[in-house]
Amino acid sequence: MSGSHLSRRIRHVLPQPSLGTLPYDPPNQPMTGLAGAAWSLAAAQAAAGHDVEIVAPGTDGPRSRRVAGVQVSWLRTWPQLRTAAIDLSQLLPVALHTARSARADIAHIHGNPYFRMDSMARASILHVQDSSIRPGRKMARSLASYDQIICCSNYIRDELLGRFSHLRGRTHVLPNGVEWQPYADTDRARAREALGIAEGQVVLLFSGRLIPDKGLMVLLSALERLVQDASSQPLLVVTGSAKMGLEGNPDAWKQADAYERQIRQAAQDLPVRFVGATPRAQMPLLYGAADIFVCPSTYQEPLGMVNVEAQACGTPVIASAVGGIPDVVEHEVNGLLVPPGDAQALAGALLRLIHDRSLRSRLGSAARATSERLDWRLLAARLDEIYDRALHGASQVQLQAVR
Repeated sequence: MSGSHLSRRIRHVLPQPSLGTLPYDPPNQPMTGLAGAAWSLAAAQAAAGHDVEIVAPGTDGPRSRRVAGVQVSWLRTWPQLRTAAIDLSQLLPVALHTARSARADIAHIHGNPYFRMDSMARASILHVQDSSIRPGRKMARSLASYDQIICCSNYIRDELLGRFSHLRGRTHVLPNGVEWQPYADTDRARAREALGIAEGQVVLLFSGRLIPDKGLMVLLSALERLVQDASSQPLLVVTGSAKMGLEGNPDAWKQADAYERQIRQAAQDLPVRFVGATPRAQMPLLYGAADIFVCPSTYQEPLGMVNVEAQACGTPVIASAVGGIPDVVEHEVNGLLVPPGDAQALAGALLRLIHDRSLRSRLGSAARATSERLDWRLLAARLDEIYDRALHGASQVQLQAVR
């Protein structure tokens, strides 16, 4: 292994239902952004020479195989353990698997602070991807038991430390990234030809789960304003699904399906092309074909990894000024920020970029430079340093502080 870090046995664990399931062929099948972040990080670590396993629920589990150098263990969920009060359908199968597995050097836990067993690894890392962790004595003790904590943005770190200030010495920001080269190498003309997009057609792209928080309804309202302007007739391409990540949860599936029907009804008379959930390996084609990427989230988005992916293709981003998005989208520098839920402001920003090709080019070039610093390979190397601290006992926090 190159560099100063020795090869380690690393086990990534996804015990939280909101992360979604991991598909059988991660590079070539759609998955949620959070599951995709865990997969991409694991793959980058394996490429760097580490012995990496990722443990996650899967629709076809239980089974195990090596994918892109990563040993992937898919576990069958136990739906009988899902109730209105608590969902253990993913947690318990993952706990049983890890309890039976050989001890790792690092247990890298994604999302669930309560999932920690001393027997799992020499050191434990908690990876926080949202602001759902709430104050409480039990939660404080659980968080304090981790050797190091990683947050995906400054916003998430500030939210966490605002509730648990005793964690300050062991909490780090490691943003979600992008497998930069395949995105940066995308040829725009070929991408547009492959998608059948006419020359001169301005293309807007939305990528994400079709849920209210992602703000697609706001974008459709903005688009309705745009098409009233004869000089502005863009095409909106929508990739994603309301049901992604809800496999094995029939009640949530039905609710998601109903919302997706509402979305499609709202878009019925607008220039919108729905392409469904897209495998990660094909996403550079969509980003590369787009003139503008839009992230209209209406909630406190933890980071918005889709923005980084669009930036890697040199596609300028218009995004809501919420949560961790300003960590990667800087207004008037590498993109434009608008107030969340404001269709009129979003339409104004879209019109500006549609009619100003030089501004699109300037923002896109700056965006590409931003994303290059967020290549998963570079982030994996930074993570090695955090692992060093965890294994060598740096930044110890006394448990007495939260008793």
